[in-house]
Amino acid sequence: MSGWSVNLRQAEKVTAMKLKAWMLIVLALSSTPAFSLNNKNECKTHPITITKIFERIEADLPAVPEQESEYFSDLYDASGLPRFYKYKDKPYYYLWLLHTSIDEAKASLINHSSEKSFTTARSALAFSADLSLRLSNARNAWTEYQAYSDSKDLSDDLKEEFTDQMLSTSVLFSLYLSCLVVHLKPD
Repeated sequence: MSGWSVNLRQAEKVTAMKLKAWMLIVLALSSTPAFSLNNKNECKTHPITITKIFERIEADLPAVPEQESEYFSDLYDASGLPRFYKYKDKPYYYLWLLHTSIDEAKASLINHSSEKSFTTARSALAFSADLSLRLSNARNAWTEYQAYSDSKDLSDDLKEEFTDQMLSTSVLFSLYLSCLVVHLKPD
């Protein structure tokens, strides 16, 4: 068994334990009156908080050189995601994928923080489905960047902090969904 697959399995176990801990916190908070979702405006705070988390992470990530970014964007547009993974051994691949996934998640979050995402249950559900996909893509891109990138640009402490913050986006998304359920009426 190769060294990177052992490290990846260890990272997956730690990530799974942290995710379970965060989910227990969500359950505890959602059943605590002090954290009840008292008004619809509280729903809007969760996408904004997630956006700030992504901005914080992106601020410390190394930049992808513009020429490399254009190269990967062109390859992605020409190949589509399933065939795009054949380029994973190229320098900057995982960093580009992470930046792109975070940017897509932030764009979805901006839509969620607008009034239109709170008009009907149907529109809120559609926005939430898109947001769920984008958040998942960003978390997966972070996991792949950590596991496969040779970059030493981030300290171990910063990597751990960002892993925790990526996991917290799941908690905040769960709180967001709970808020929507409480405050939206059926169409």
